Amino acid sequence: MNAIVGLCNEMLRESIDPQQQARLSAVIMAGNNLMRLMNDLLDASRAAVGMLSLDRVPMDVAACVRQVETVMRPMALQKGLELRSTVGAGVAQWFIGDPRRIDQVLMNLVGNALKFTQVGKVDLEVHLVEATATGQRLRFTIRDTGVGIDPAFMPFLFEPFNRDPSQQDLAVEGAGLGLSITKDLVDLMQGTITPTSELGKGTTMAVELELPLAPPAMQPAPVAADRPAAMPAQGLRILMVEDSAFNRMVVRSMLGGLEVVLHEAQHGVDALAQLCRHEHDIILLDLRMPVMDGYVLLEVMRNTLRSPIPVVALTAGDDPAQDLIAAGITAVLRKPLERNELLQVLADLVPTVGGATAWRLDQVPEGPRYDTAMVRDLVAGDHALFRELVHAFRKDVPENVAALVEGLEKADMSRIAATAHRMKPSIRMFGMVRVQEAVDMLSALEVQPEPLARVATEVVLLLREMVSVAEELRKVEP
Repeated sequence: MNAIVGLCNEMLRESIDPQQQARLSAVIMAGNNLMRLMNDLLDASRAAVGMLSLDRVPMDVAACVRQVETVMRPMALQKGLELRSTVGAGVAQWFIGDPRRIDQVLMNLVGNALKFTQVGKVDLEVHLVEATATGQRLRFTIRDTGVGIDPAFMPFLFEPFNRDPSQQDLAVEGAGLGLSITKDLVDLMQGTITPTSELGKGTTMAVELELPLAPPAMQPAPVAADRPAAMPAQGLRILMVEDSAFNRMVVRSMLGGLEVVLHEAQHGVDALAQLCRHEHDIILLDLRMPVMDGYVLLEVMRNTLRSPIPVVALTAGDDPAQDLIAAGITAVLRKPLERNELLQVLADLVPTVGGATAWRLDQVPEGPRYDTAMVRDLVAGDHALFRELVHAFRKDVPENVAALVEGLEKADMSRIAATAHRMKPSIRMFGMVRVQEAVDMLSALEVQPEPLARVATEVVLLLREMVSVAEELRKVEP
């Protein structure tokens, strides 16, 4: 569903006639409604077992309010209703909180107000209640001129799958989960939600939240109002790791027409093979994939390969952004992706191609990688024979690298084992102690199988060392 909405948004950027535009907009609205319903169902399950979570990131409350108004305006226009938003005096700009969850609360409440209002208007307001040196207490008010709520139903308003019997005649869609989830989220944020209503005149929902102010160091830099749309650096080399062909097509479409290089991988092992073949400036990483998921790949990249390359998580999940960043993610984009957000992240994280964070196969930790003492002892001072052995070692590297990468791409354990076995004598002879354990493990795969994730990690380590040592040995050849 994320991919469908994303692709429809991309199609809206194309030159299409008004009728097609209206149909696509309807598909997007229906898709977003369906995703909200699915998210409500998931959140209801999480709430039941105490698994709802919150981000703690810098957030612009006024921007959240404006975003809700922008997203919900088509629904208001469709019903001939007026939708207005107001940010009161004294409300600070930057707080620490969960903008996604606050957005969810406001979307649910404004959506409900629009659903149960046939004539008139819906107002969304945020006002300052109380301020301290470190935070502010804000009141978010959603006021409508709708049908109102039966006083007898008020005690059951926030129960899941419940509907006001007095409103059964209204043709209103929904599963009856929105207000229940909203109450759970407000409680999780240690706030309050207070409904007041009068039948036939309308309803007011007041949510109060106490939010800490974001310290200046955490506040994003101001953006000029006339700032041009962000554009990724020319020639930017991107690796997209995503198992869904549909989602890959969406990203491909978003990057279409830009001067970037895009390589694609379907899972973590495929990504490691791509990293063996190409240098990249940034990785777009889905987190949940078969074979090797994004979390395992991220651990390999950060902890085993020590790669500083920026990694942007593409997720439809509920993972708190601060947890992902603590695990090594550089930035988080939530699905369905927005093209402008994607381009902005690419431009911000990699302003120039080939910078310090670009990752190459031959970037290895400092320290001795090989020792030619055994070879020198073997040739007993015959410099010509020494150079011949070095040449033979270097000559075999491209063939061995190609065989290992192909074996990795096809998960062909027999080929990986045979290639590693063939490499063992030269690795020992040239004293490559850092990969001795890896080549021993890989050469024994047929008799002692290992998980594919570990095999992929050891293959990449071996390849990295082989390429690096071969390059360093170049200086001893005639």
